[in-house]
Amino acid sequence: MMMVLAILGAVLGLAMTAAAVWMAWTVWSAGRAGAAAASNGAGGVKPGLLPHLQAAVPRQWTYFDYMLLLLFLTGSMFLFTDLIAVLRDAELFPPYHYGYLLCGFVFSFTGMLMMALRLFLVLNSGGAGSTVPAEDHQNQPGEREHAE
Repeated sequence: MMMVLAILGAVLGLAMTAAAVWMAWTVWSAGRAGAAAASNGAGGVKPGLLPHLQAAVPRQWTYFDYMLLLLFLTGSMFLFTDLIAVLRDAELFPPYHYGYLLCGFVFSFTGMLMMALRLFLVLNSGGAGSTVPAEDHQNQPGEREHAE
């Protein structure tokens, strides 16, 4: 049973690492493509990559977010199982094991809190995939934007 759990944990860890690398690669390549398009249209002047990277960040739930949620749930399940074992047979574990468990719960909760904060900020930023409606100036010809 322990070997099966170790293999499943390794597969989950590799899948999470692959999801993180894939997410970073898609954001980076989209940011570079946006910067290249802007530099071609601006007479060869490269305005910088950071605004294009910020524009390339997905404004919706992605596979990376689902993998983070799965990783949090799996890790929390293993921590809770270990806590039950420690509470049941406390004399078999050294005293510092409680500190390890406490740190595991704190780090898992903090990571999930950061993910929830990121999703809250990204989904409420008004980008693609958000629920903020775009301004409609079609029926107001006097209030349209004019070129300078």
